[in-house]
Amino acid sequence: MPLFWCFSGTVAAESLLLDGTQERYELGYYLDTLEDQQGQWSLDDVTSSLVAQEFVRSDSMAPSFGFTSSVIWVRFELKNNLPVSQSLLLQIDFPLLERIQLFKPNSDGFSVISRGTAYPFGYRNNNHRTHVFEINVAPNSTKTYYMKVDGDETIQLPVVLWKPEAFVQHEAYEQYGLGVYFGIIIVMCLYNFFLFLFVRDISYLYYVSYITFFGFFNLSQNGLAFQFLWPDSVYLAKWFNPIGCGVVLVSVVFFTRNFLQTALYSPVVDRLLVLEAMLVGVIYGGVAFGSYQFSASVAGGLSMLVVVTVVAASVHCLRQGYLPARYFLIAFSSVIVGVILFALKSFGLAPANFVTTYSIQIGSSLEIILLSLGLASRINTLKKEKQHAEQSALEAALSANRLKDSFMSTITHELLTPINGIQLSLSLLEGGVREDERKEYLETANDSTRHLLGLVESMFAFSEARRGAMKLEHNKLDFHALLLGIVEQFESVVDKEKVSVVLDWEKTAPHWIWGDRSKLTMIVSQLMKNACIYTNEGEIILRCTISNNPQSDKSGDILTLSITDTGIGISQDIQSKIFEEFTQADNSIQRKYGGMGIGLSIIKDILSLMNGTLALESEPHKGAVFTLEIPIEVLNGCDIVPLDITKVYAIRGRHSKQEKILVVEDNPVNMKLLCKVLEKSNYLPLKAIHGEEALLLLQENTDVVAVLMDCQMPIMDGFEATKRIRQLDQFRALPIIAVTANISESDQQRCRDVGMNDYLAKPVKGPIILEVLTKWTGT
Repeated sequence: MPLFWCFSGTVAAESLLLDGTQERYELGYYLDTLEDQQGQWSLDDVTSSLVAQEFVRSDSMAPSFGFTSSVIWVRFELKNNLPVSQSLLLQIDFPLLERIQLFKPNSDGFSVISRGTAYPFGYRNNNHRTHVFEINVAPNSTKTYYMKVDGDETIQLPVVLWKPEAFVQHEAYEQYGLGVYFGIIIVMCLYNFFLFLFVRDISYLYYVSYITFFGFFNLSQNGLAFQFLWPDSVYLAKWFNPIGCGVVLVSVVFFTRNFLQTALYSPVVDRLLVLEAMLVGVIYGGVAFGSYQFSASVAGGLSMLVVVTVVAASVHCLRQGYLPARYFLIAFSSVIVGVILFALKSFGLAPANFVTTYSIQIGSSLEIILLSLGLASRINTLKKEKQHAEQSALEAALSANRLKDSFMSTITHELLTPINGIQLSLSLLEGGVREDERKEYLETANDSTRHLLGLVESMFAFSEARRGAMKLEHNKLDFHALLLGIVEQFESVVDKEKVSVVLDWEKTAPHWIWGDRSKLTMIVSQLMKNACIYTNEGEIILRCTISNNPQSDKSGDILTLSITDTGIGISQDIQSKIFEEFTQADNSIQRKYGGMGIGLSIIKDILSLMNGTLALESEPHKGAVFTLEIPIEVLNGCDIVPLDITKVYAIRGRHSKQEKILVVEDNPVNMKLLCKVLEKSNYLPLKAIHGEEALLLLQENTDVVAVLMDCQMPIMDGFEATKRIRQLDQFRALPIIAVTANISESDQQRCRDVGMNDYLAKPVKGPIILEVLTKWTGT
């Protein structure tokens, strides 16, 4: 301890010798400093022999005490060994000091001169932005000077002693440098603001806001704002610095987020920047309402965090391939390098020259210019990305148009083929034909009608699947009868001498299941259709097995269907493509075999609703095997017996009493055919072409037993008509059956919601109409 106090205790600084050979003297190492923690000492106290021993020699070119509540006393000695007096200027080159008192020795003791931001700028007799005092040292004398410094702002003491002419010359160069620096800020601000007005890119506005706030902050830091903007406001001289710093940091954060597009390239850093901006606002807001020194100290640390985050964000975005980030990284790096050089110069670790003295201004000037270049690079990058996106969109649009044209050409061909079969068959029936020929033509027309209906149903199912509107029904059905009917249908269209169509039904498999008849029919029919199209000779086998589901915790079964053919087969590289819409094995197949190319896509969509799977095994020229697996629920011992339509016809034909059926249909052809079907079954049809007419007929014919209602009609549609009918007490239980071309699930639900009892989708066959009427009328 004695050794420690001996070597590190109070050592007085030696006198500064004024020999007249130097134009400026750095006083840093000639200063003795004393910290008055209580702030109670006076000049008499610090000059007393007891306290004078507590002064500590400065070991820095620019002593810094940071934020402190203590009063700092400074002592230095000037020795003039010349026979003439020397008039010098003492400069403290830190404009933000709040209170400085210089005690100059004279014959009566000491005279006091006050400076600092706590006093209006007019108190300064030399009109300088920093704190400058006039000193006159008598010839062949040694004088001791004291300074008292305190305030809420950080205390830094870069003290320099100047010859007046050297100070004036130095000030001229400094003014030129500051003029160039702030000129760059003004020019870049105006230039980019006009760019914003023309380009309307918000990035330029963020940039202008940032450099504007940064410029005002630097004016305050250099004392120019107090000198020229608010010389009489000591409040702004003190409070603008922390508040201005906060505004600069917030503007930096928002400019960084916009310039680097951190939300896109670095979402985590983007959220961190937003959080830091909020913290800056809270902390700097607390500067005006809480402890200045505590808030400013915390805010200073947060400023460093913001700078580190900004640099890290630029590095991360650059690594993500965002090239404009390189300008951003270089720009902020230049500022950091400038700050480091200035700090090294301030602590005497680097020589004092033009670069180190103005390193912060040089670095921030480079930053402003580089950020402007970065904005231009960013605009070019975004322009190229936009052009690329537009080119991609154009190519996609052209591809979509080609696909649309191809689809329209394909669908036109596919629809005209069955229509041609219908038209030719009907034209042949117009002349005199034999009975066997008449049956053949009617059968051909019927087959073409079924083909056309299948195409329309496929297109509707495809549209529903694309809109996500496809739903499943859950009804009892005889699956064996369904498959048998499909096999018989395709057996009639193949060349029986070359191709055989076989149903291989597992004998132990139950016939009745729960399922969606129309969707299952569509799946199996589409696969059977493909097999028939691509098989010229051999056989097509439809196999069906039903087994327990090993992966189900509940009672459930797996329906396995396989369609095996001996057709042309499918190569391995094409198998993954055929399940895409408008796609077949290749263009030559499409030209040779036809089809719209949406069948397998529809099957895939339906199976996804059923939680089923579809597997394909095939090789070129060796046929193909499509295997379906669908979870189902089996109905064991079901006693449902299908309605025998032939019996319905027989019963209707023998009826002597004609029951009234109201037919509401605006299309004259449909009206005529519906009435013919009803008349052949001994019903008496009443005709109405819209809802209002239907209401009048019902009121005149209260003995109507059922209504066949179209949904889309003029004046009053079928939905509104049904609502009106249900409001009449005598018709609340009247069976109303929708007959419409709107076959989506939502349309069926709407029919149920307004009070319709059942639903028939156009085109509808006569036996189906009679089956539904028998169901609801009981006759």
